[in-house]
Amino acid sequence: MPIIIPLLLAAGCQASLRPLFTAIAQVESGGDPNAYNETERAAGLYQLRPIYVQDVNRIVGEARFSLADRWDQAKAESMMRIYWQHYCGDGATWEQMARIHNGGPKGPEKRETEKYWQKVKKVLDSRK
Repeated sequence: MPIIIPLLLAAGCQASLRPLFTAIAQVESGGDPNAYNETERAAGLYQLRPIYVQDVNRIVGEARFSLADRWDQAKAESMMRIYWQHYCGDGATWEQMARIHNGGPKGPEKRETEKYWQKVKKVLDSRK
């Protein structure tokens, strides 16, 4: 039975996360939905790696997403919401979410993700 992710998959929450998605896309791919990093096998706007897709499928308990879904903005965002809900919970800050996106489940604990967050924050601040 698939896991239902209540808060981060809610339609209203999607709209509230739009600035974060936009900032992460800018940092990850320069906003290019066709971006691909051969070294990391990262694809799409958000530069999702195969391990990210595998982990999301493990979280939901079924092979819901394919590697091709990384190129689809809506599906990639669904994967990110599931990932964040699982590793952050409902009270997460955008900083925690961005650092988990960049550094995996323990991203907020990793010093190297601080620089990534500063890049995301700069994009967010420039759009105010």
